Amino acid sequence: MFDQMHERATGDGKRVVVLFSADWCDTCKHLDLELGNEHPRSMIGDVQVIAIKEDDWRTAARMDEFNELRRRWEPVLDTYPLVVLLDKKGKRVEEMKEARDRLEGQGLTPTLPIWLDESRAREADAS
Repeated sequence: MFDQMHERATGDGKRVVVLFSADWCDTCKHLDLELGNEHPRSMIGDVQVIAIKEDDWRTAARMDEFNELRRRWEPVLDTYPLVVLLDKKGKRVEEMKEARDRLEGQGLTPTLPIWLDESRAREADAS
């Protein structure tokens, strides 16, 4: 199912971010608010966020599938949030925690929209 969602988003010209979160995670709750309310469409409008909540998968008794999907991009389980920018083939470009240090080193505030905006510029430079 995830692969179909990724393919549809990239087919629509969207970049894809996968967000692994949990209802009990305060940082995850803040990210949900940040994505939904705090930033202009110009900064995040070209991104399709595929949010996957641990709690939903636990109740569906599908944690093995959840963990296997997560292992595609991160070997460490049970840390939240995990926010991964993917390329068009579904490969990991960068995880937000990795980007935080790089952005701070550039004098930028390491928010999700600034990361996505900056990554768009880096992709354009690489083309």
